[in-house]
Amino acid sequence: MRMCSRRLVPTIAGVLVAALAAAAPAAADPGGRTLPSEVRSTEERQLVDELGVQPPDVDAKTLQASSVARRIQQVIDQGHDQGFGSLRLVRDTGAVELRWKGKLPAAVDEAVRAGRRDVPVAVVESRFTLAELTAEIRRLFKAPASQLGGELVTAAPLPDASGLKLSVAGVTSVSAVTSNLRANRIPVQVTAGSAIQPAGRWDDVTPFWGGSVIWTGTGSLCTAGFAARTSTNAQVMITARHCGANTNWYTPLYQLYVGRANSGSVALDAMTISEQTYQGAVFTGPFNSNYGVPIVGWASAVLNDVACTSGGLSGNDCNTRITETNIYFNLNGNLTGPAFVTEHLAGIASVGQGDSGGPTIGYDTGGFRALGIISAVATGQQFEGTCQGYDYTGRRCSRVALHINIGSILSHFNLTIATS
Repeated sequence: MRMCSRRLVPTIAGVLVAALAAAAPAAADPGGRTLPSEVRSTEERQLVDELGVQPPDVDAKTLQASSVARRIQQVIDQGHDQGFGSLRLVRDTGAVELRWKGKLPAAVDEAVRAGRRDVPVAVVESRFTLAELTAEIRRLFKAPASQLGGELVTAAPLPDASGLKLSVAGVTSVSAVTSNLRANRIPVQVTAGSAIQPAGRWDDVTPFWGGSVIWTGTGSLCTAGFAARTSTNAQVMITARHCGANTNWYTPLYQLYVGRANSGSVALDAMTISEQTYQGAVFTGPFNSNYGVPIVGWASAVLNDVACTSGGLSGNDCNTRITETNIYFNLNGNLTGPAFVTEHLAGIASVGQGDSGGPTIGYDTGGFRALGIISAVATGQQFEGTCQGYDYTGRRCSRVALHINIGSILSHFNLTIATS
């Protein structure tokens, strides 16, 4: 395995700032970072194993099913979504389940038939469509607090698209809230929740990568997400809006100018940074690594699939599963989404403050794909734990994180994902 080492940089508080390890031949990079030049089929398992996704005997089924599910979702996202309910991997079976209300459009039916040549794909009648469920979510976020018995924190479709799952903060009686909403056309499941906390390597160089730590120059740290291109082919970097819109961003150590953020989108908690060059690659590995992987495109999050988070402070972790999709949540009083939720399979608090805006990626037989950016983490004793990577006094980290769908961001800003 041919590798290039990034130059060493000074330490801050005993932290060596550089940035992971990849298991494919490396291509030269202006910053000395190592990037696989290609991922051969014979190397795919080794690469996934080093990133810690799953044991080899499970990976083959998961990767194949992920590829099929994403191809089907891609067709649905191209305007063939009337009747779409949900799409998910059937855990530990290597199968895909698509729920649809009514007859499948020809293009979706063709994608399903093609997918069945590789893995089992079940098409099940859906009680509601995703559009119906999303409309109800938006209505509930506008409902009076008296009806909900507290503040609505998150709302997401159930995996089988048969209703909604609500999390309400400050609720004294879950049964009372459920009773209040019993007359709704769409059934709801209510749980007591806690407030959402915005989630907050170090000295990257141009062209900047996703997964690097960015700094406002006055103390606020966040993480770069994904490089993208505008309709005029201008280069931008996507990150979280709550980090700081309409401000300049720098690298923490040498204070290289990363670019200036635009006003962004409150509803998507996303913004773009421009005025520099940005490459379609993301840092992986620990918080102080100097290696990464190329991005080959983007995909929608698929329920029960595995995802990798790569926050600048926490580092890369692929031992997470997508537990909810198309969720909306309350971030600083704003209805935010659509998003998806990841939960660490070992209960480790793998995402925290400073990771906001960072990339969440998926892997299938085609390579690494952008899924979303880190926006927030679930708080409360049942979710929080010891932070990973670079820690500081008062930093909060969680095993459950919320990520904004990359497809929604690209559509809103009229962007295309940058690839390597």
